[in-house]
Order: sequence, then structure tokens, then C-alpha cells
Amino acid sequence: MSEQEKASKSKKAIQIAYRRSPTYRNLYVSGAYGGLTPTGEIFMGIYSQRLHFPQASSVEVDPSGNSKEVDFVTDQGLVRDMEVGLMMDIGTAKAVHDWLHAKLEDAAKREKVLDERAAKKETQ
Repeated sequence: MSEQEKASKSKKAIQIAYRRSPTYRNLYVSGAYGGLTPTGEIFMGIYSQRLHFPQASSVEVDPSGNSKEVDFVTDQGLVRDMEVGLMMDIGTAKAVHDWLHAKLEDAAKREKVLDERAAKKETQ
């Protein structure tokens, strides 16, 4: 029996259950802000980006009762809603980096296949 066969027979599998916490939610991520903490961990604040909601609006109503919003009072610029803060040690950050890198490679492969299919359709 080879060393590899001995090692694989001595390994045990552990089942891991994935459950959603009561505060679990899906978020759209526009970006992140953060850096290293004084203790050497990485803090990453995740944000979604949007326009300001109007503070007020004016509505015109014609004689038949149809209405149309015609003027909005709103702040200028964008809002970055800080959705969640993530704190992780360097090992976890590397694991997240590796996972995200693998997903980006998968997405690039998929995009290439779709581009090739589209190009093939254009030549037909």
C-alpha cells in the first residue's frame, strides 16, 4: 500500500451544516472601505451606492385628476450606505481572496464561452 493510500484511509470526513442566522440578508455590494486594525486584523466595511432619496417633491394635477411629479428637492451627489463591517484575521483574508479569485476565473471562462457563442452566431 502506498503512502498516499495510507494517508487517505486515515483521513476522516466531517460534515458541516450551513444555516442562516436570524440576521442573514442578501446585499448588493458597490464597494468596500477599510484597512488594517491596530491589532493587525483587516476591517472591511461593505457599502451599496445610490442617489439620494428626495426630501420633497411637487406634483402637478391636471383638470381630469391626472398627476405628475415635476420637481424634486434632493441633496447632490451620491450616498454610500455602509451595510456591514467585516473583521478578519490575515489567514481568513487570504482564504476569502483565494475563493474570490477562483470565482473570478470561473466568471472569465464563462464570459469567454458566451463571447465565442455570440461570435459564432454573428458569422452564421
